[in-house]
Amino acid sequence: MPTIVYTEGKNGQRYAYESTSYWDKNIKRPRSRRTYLGKVDENGNILPKKTYRKESSDTPDSTINEESTTNDNSVVLNERLSSLEERVSALETCLQRVTEYTDRSVSRIIKFEAALSDALTELKEEDSLCP
Repeated sequence: MPTIVYTEGKNGQRYAYESTSYWDKNIKRPRSRRTYLGKVDENGNILPKKTYRKESSDTPDSTINEESTTNDNSVVLNERLSSLEERVSALETCLQRVTEYTDRSVSRIIKFEAALSDALTELKEEDSLCP
């Protein structure tokens, strides 16, 4: 069952949204969809959002089809977003592992370089001792 949610913007303006909860099968937890309804005036009345679409027909059937298409698109987009969020999380974990491995490798290279430098210095000293 949809509920109306009121939020306040950074500029102090209040906005009204219709919030509907649903179960997301991909992430196995509840999610919600919000639909913008309009601004809220000082009396608490919702001023409907402005529409900028050309009106092609006034039949109720076309409105229902547009709304169902919008809801279907919303579901598809939410599923894709959920999938992308999972991929981003996996990539972040992988990046963290690669960064740790790289840090360890750089540390080993620095130690090896220092050991080589010490060995080279010792060889130079031994060469200077021998005629």
